[in-house]
Amino acid sequence: MGLRVTLIVLISFSTLAMEAQTGDNNAQPCPVEVSSDIVHGTVTVDKTEAAAGETVTITVTPAYHYAATSSDVNIELTIDPGHSRAPRRAPSVGEIFHPVGDARATHDFPATYTFAMPEYPYCVSISANFTSLPTHSAIWRQVNTGHNLIMSTSNGTYWGDGIPEGALVTVTITMTKPEDFFVDGIRVADLYNRDIFVEITDMGNGVYTFIMPDVDVFVRGIEKAYLHGVRFDANNHWATYYGDYCLNVPDGVLGYVVTGVTGNEVQIEELLSDGDDPPFIPRRMGVLLYSETPMDEVTTVESNRASWDYTSMLKGSLEDTEITSGYVLYGDKFILSRTGTLPAHRCYLPLDSVTTSASAPRVLKIRRPGEEIVTGIEEVITTGATDVASVKYVSITGAVSDRPFSGVNVMVITRADGTTENHKMVKP
Repeated sequence: MGLRVTLIVLISFSTLAMEAQTGDNNAQPCPVEVSSDIVHGTVTVDKTEAAAGETVTITVTPAYHYAATSSDVNIELTIDPGHSRAPRRAPSVGEIFHPVGDARATHDFPATYTFAMPEYPYCVSISANFTSLPTHSAIWRQVNTGHNLIMSTSNGTYWGDGIPEGALVTVTITMTKPEDFFVDGIRVADLYNRDIFVEITDMGNGVYTFIMPDVDVFVRGIEKAYLHGVRFDANNHWATYYGDYCLNVPDGVLGYVVTGVTGNEVQIEELLSDGDDPPFIPRRMGVLLYSETPMDEVTTVESNRASWDYTSMLKGSLEDTEITSGYVLYGDKFILSRTGTLPAHRCYLPLDSVTTSASAPRVLKIRRPGEEIVTGIEEVITTGATDVASVKYVSITGAVSDRPFSGVNVMVITRADGTTENHKMVKP
């Protein structure tokens, strides 16, 4: 239970002694007074006296850590029984009292109320019950480096502890690389509601505001993330990825996990959106990424979510890894490799996940759900007998050299007229 403090605002009206003689109900305006005994807040009025029918505006501003709603404001009307024209009943509070909005009054957001001065001389007593607010913590979760945080409220600067519910919190973020930074929201840190977000307002220049909820929260600022080693161009619509953070699937890209192999085809399942949240790449899970359009740079942001709803047969590493007996993506197919170096953040399909037979297929094609098999680089593309300008060898991991690599290579012949032809070859 919060501490409840009663405020009394007394609006006194002088008995109009001359009214009976003159017959004029509105001969004298009635004074409007505010009690001098107010604690834990302030109450102000827009005028010190008002005639019958005039509107009086009351502004209620609780002290820091206190609040009040319109239901906490009570008005008591008392008729002057000695007046010759006193009515039989006092008007109801609803007839004269009108809250402007129904928001709770806090230190940051005072509440405004109005009433119409009655026609007859009444004593009007206004009381307000102020409740002490619980305090909470706003925790800064600095997911990546490169930025700093300052949190403040209108009552001063705080580092997260003791911010009352309903307070306006201002978050100022300074960044070493503003172009590489996103703020994706204020996330509730309550144990059972970790996916609930508090609305945040971008004020510009790295300043954001939100209203402190009735639970602890943490402020999450996110820098852009770059998918290591992932590049899509006109001839490379597919890529594999393995990382240490949950990342949103970038715009223009589809993400898949490998769920099985049937014959010489890889079966895949798409990473799907969850409500308004974009699909995401789970941390430390091998995935396939597909892009219809060329992209020189693929960027994303760290995902707010973590889920193990997906499983994938792809294996990956955060560092360069020597592999044996596995399938490595080349172009839009997985090609069997008996040995080789897998670059960091890339994936391969272990041979034992497909078959242990010596007659394992050399090539595994990728079938996207609901679509035909995606065809890849042809075995040989012949362009004629023009003089050869250069010859390059591309390994199944994408490395390029003037000399062939051990295992499967694609020999790229560039002729003097600019045309190319590709030949697959295996070096023992």
